[in-house]
Amino acid sequence: MPITTEDALYAKLHLWQQQDGASLMPDIPAQTLFTQWAEEDAKMTDEEREAERRLWESIEQELLANGGKPSPPSPLPILGEG
Repeated sequence: MPITTEDALYAKLHLWQQQDGASLMPDIPAQTLFTQWAEEDAKMTDEEREAERRLWESIEQELLANGGKPSPPSPLPILGEG
């Protein structure tokens, strides 16, 4: 039986989690996640779809501006300052 893209993704996630000493909580097969996400997407309003589109567009622009790397996180403010 040929390996699907989802199976390959799941295998990589499993490997990375083992290397990091982390595990999926709960352990959900990739195909189940893809199905769940498709169902959630189908329930989105037009406004939610537009917000999601803008979010991914901003992420893509950030990656392009940084040579394919995400920007470093902003430092968290220290409580009591400012």
